[in-house]
Amino acid sequence: SLLYDSYQEKVITPELRRQVWRQYCTEVRRLGGTPPPDRLLQTAAIQRLLQALGAYGKLWIRDGLDWYRQFVLPGFRLMLAAAEEVDAFPGIQSMARQAMRLAGEKLGRCPVEP
Repeated sequence: SLLYDSYQEKVITPELRRQVWRQYCTEVRRLGGTPPPDRLLQTAAIQRLLQALGAYGKLWIRDGLDWYRQFVLPGFRLMLAAAEEVDAFPGIQSMARQAMRLAGEKLGRCPVEP
C-alpha cells in the first residue's frame, strides 16, 4: 500500500512506483516464483484507497480531526491514477472524478492540485 499511499503522494512518483513494482516482480522470478499479474498492484491499491478514504472521511467529518482532510484529495487522485494505469474500472474512474470534485468543493481547493 506504500506505493499508492495518500501520505506519500508527493514522494512516490508514478515512475518510482513502476520501478519498484518491476523490481519486485524480478525478485519474485529470481526466487523461483511467479509474479502477480501487473494489474493486481492497481486493483489492490484501489481497494486500499477506498478503505483509507472512508477512514479519512470519518476521522475528519465525524470525529472532527481536521488533520486527515489533507489526505482526501490525494487519495482520490491516486485511486483515479491506479484505475487509469490499467485502463480498467470505468465506474471507479467516474466515481473518483466525481468524488474529487465534491471533495474539492468541500475543501475549497482545486481537486487536481497536488
